[in-house]
Amino acid sequence: MVTAAKTGQVQEILAESEWSFAAAILFGQTIVRIVGGVTHEDIAGNARSENVVLTIAMLIVLGLVPSMVIMTMVLLQSPHVQSWLGAAQVLLFLVAVAFFVSMTAAIKEVELQGSYSKRNGIRGWPAL
Repeated sequence: MVTAAKTGQVQEILAESEWSFAAAILFGQTIVRIVGGVTHEDIAGNARSENVVLTIAMLIVLGLVPSMVIMTMVLLQSPHVQSWLGAAQVLLFLVAVAFFVSMTAAIKEVELQGSYSKRNGIRGWPAL
């Protein structure tokens, strides 16, 4: 990115479809993390299924599908990609990274608290 900025090729890097591809992968991995976390033995009994389903649906509708649509548009317009598409795919990538990191941290925290509760005989851990 620094080299591209020095040579004036930032627009070309932002117009690459790999941004949308990476965003789609991260949104998909976030969904897998959520499902894996909810099925974890320490969380399974406490998870509210409607909240989990809503979260997964929002990730699919507001993250995964738009990143795939923008990737398709970028690939169809290549090599003359409009600047707003480049900005949109980079924005979706950053949102995907934020969701992936935050959901992973939240699930790990709940798993750790559930393990602590299980070891110490504490019942009724708060629901997700």
